[in-house]
Amino acid sequence: MSGPLRVLVSGASGFIGRHLLAAAQGQFNIQSVERDAALGPADALVHLAGLAHRPLAAQIAQYDEYIRVNTTLPLRRAEEAAAAGVKHFIFISTIGVHGRSTAPNEAFNEDSAIRPDGPYAETKAKAEEALGALAARTGLALTIIRPVLVYGAGARGNFPTLLRAIRMGLPLPLKSVQNRRAFVAVDNLVSLILHRVSARPEGRAVFIAADEERLSTPDFIGRIGAVLGQTPVLLPFAPAVLNAALRAAGRAHMADSLLGSLDVDTGAAHRAGWRPVVTMDEALARAVK
Repeated sequence: MSGPLRVLVSGASGFIGRHLLAAAQGQFNIQSVERDAALGPADALVHLAGLAHRPLAAQIAQYDEYIRVNTTLPLRRAEEAAAAGVKHFIFISTIGVHGRSTAPNEAFNEDSAIRPDGPYAETKAKAEEALGALAARTGLALTIIRPVLVYGAGARGNFPTLLRAIRMGLPLPLKSVQNRRAFVAVDNLVSLILHRVSARPEGRAVFIAADEERLSTPDFIGRIGAVLGQTPVLLPFAPAVLNAALRAAGRAHMADSLLGSLDVDTGAAHRAGWRPVVTMDEALARAVK
């Protein structure tokens, strides 16, 4: 009888990696691999390492570093994986390869145009293209996962900022925002990754990762407050004025994520047999504890 699938993880010390290792224990023979460690045969390699969560100005100034970490490194890892006998390469990309926001009644899917805005998304898109060519050339199975904003215990970016503001009772000028956004709990993203490991696929496949629910920014803040047992202080403020102020301060990405809409279609993942394993309320309860 064969043993559990052998899974290698690069970037295991990060936010998603820690959750992945914890969820995989007992199901898979899972091992963290350092950046320069030699690879051996394995059923899958999950590549999580990447450079993210920096202001746009910093991304532009550090573009070469973004290319090195987000494009060159995963391609080199995939080349090493194919040569070492790894069967399946799983690359965590970003929904940002399609753009920062969606128009009313629009939802990104895996076939939406690739229109990255900013070095982070651009370098992820370049990696996707290069990995696709490598997979076609070598026969390495490739799964690309494009998550929306990931929240959970240890998350970075806007989620911990909102959490701190709500806990401190700080007023947030977001009551008048009427948008529609997709989010993904780290538990659900990890479950999709492990679902793809178990599938033992061939060829190339792309999936968008998101929870089932779609909320406005003030509704999402309200859900966090409910889990904390607090009522967030939300003030009415013209979104157009707030948008202009954030952009003038060099916070265009924050403006898009707080004020704009970003809806997605997760039908491809559902057709492959995956469903979210936790609700948003369950995931938020885990995150704040």
